[in-house]
Amino acid sequence: MKKILFYLHRIQDVSVLSPLIYSFSPEEIIVQADLKKGFKGKRKYGERLLKHYHIDYIEELSFKKEKDKVGIIITASESSMRTHKNAALLVKKARKWKIPTLTLQHGITHEINKNKPLKFYSDLIALWGPYQRDFFCNKEYSLLEKRLFWRRTNSSTDKKRFIIAGAPKFDSLFQPKEVDKASLGIPEDKRVVSVFTNTHWYRYSDEENQRFFDKVESLVKKFNDLFWVFKLHPDEKPDAYHFRFYNHNHCKVIYPREEEFELDTQDILRVSDVVIVMLSTVALEAAILKKPVISINFTNQPSYRDLLEYRNHIDEVLIEALKNPQKFIEQQRAFVEGYHLGKGNAVSYLKEMILDILKGGK
Repeated sequence: MKKILFYLHRIQDVSVLSPLIYSFSPEEIIVQADLKKGFKGKRKYGERLLKHYHIDYIEELSFKKEKDKVGIIITASESSMRTHKNAALLVKKARKWKIPTLTLQHGITHEINKNKPLKFYSDLIALWGPYQRDFFCNKEYSLLEKRLFWRRTNSSTDKKRFIIAGAPKFDSLFQPKEVDKASLGIPEDKRVVSVFTNTHWYRYSDEENQRFFDKVESLVKKFNDLFWVFKLHPDEKPDAYHFRFYNHNHCKVIYPREEEFELDTQDILRVSDVVIVMLSTVALEAAILKKPVISINFTNQPSYRDLLEYRNHIDEVLIEALKNPQKFIEQQRAFVEGYHLGKGNAVSYLKEMILDILKGGK
């Protein structure tokens, strides 16, 4: 049987594809990590990340020479977006040589230029939930709240290319796991509020980021009986906005590229009583784990469907989330069902489909 080529083009691809990579034996796969062109200036972090995930990889592959050994190519960041260029080029080559291709959704939204529609080149696109498929295939449907409409290029007749599989990296959320707060450097006797930020994202202005952190800082000072954990995105600069929290005894700031790299997002979520986010995939992970989510949005950008967002009276919202978490969990049910279909079986579903393709199935 031919081999499966996993192509890791960006930092995010590692966590997206690793659960699927683990499901196959080393003899069945080739993992190419494009540390030079794809990881862009994050080579050392990429090397540490791949080591942390125990992934054996090669950096360069002579695809023209090795193509006869490859039965399918799997990516997690393939589209007509400029940042997905290398993965898209590989998929185009594969289609030329009639090698099946599959790309996995890597985030809760896909950025789309309003004047330049997004295109996918893979034979199959595996999505997390029905909202995403409707978004890409139905021009009358908006994935986000109807304050912004983006153009789609995939007609409803093309719907068979888009399969709903769930997210492999979320499978572990459906497995029970006990996490010791002390192992994360969190006091056992404190209730925990975790904050996940995205200040690097071009959608946010400096002013909007500043408003977010001014509000969070006021919460940290007011609710000093809580323990606050800040988890930065790997692309963020740790001193841009977060410096103000380093000197608080009831705060912990985690920067993935530093020594606390090993602290897992899902472990932090499991010990959290409330989760505060900017627009982030973490909102969905927290909701799956049945954690109250407070999405703070000081922008004019749309938020997710079926997830409440806040910009006023956040103090009261936090008190209510701590007092009555079940109320938030119930409100978040439609959000989870719309964005993620599955109960922890995404890896098994996709693996069966991949093996079927390798055996000549459709």
